Amino acid sequence: MEIKRKYFEMFVRQMVVHQLLDEYKKDGYETKEQYPIGKNLRADIYAVKDGERVILEIKDKRARLEYIEKIRETAQKEGIRFIIVDISEIKIEEDSK
Repeated sequence: MEIKRKYFEMFVRQMVVHQLLDEYKKDGYETKEQYPIGKNLRADIYAVKDGERVILEIKDKRARLEYIEKIRETAQKEGIRFIIVDISEIKIEEDSK
């Protein structure tokens, strides 16, 4: 069976969010998903460690670039590091056995 791209893309965004949450937690960050920032905005991931604040925004082909830009501008004004994770560039790692 082959999985059609449209079904795969429905779930890849959430998989990326969960993996990033796990990786940042493992590195000692406190993390929050769908973090409110600014007026009527929600960042995909907010992470903080030792005073360092980071926002990660997931970009896929459905992403509204104006929305991402508003989050970036707000993060910049608040002194929060902003990272875009473009999931069109994701590579699948094979499980080690």
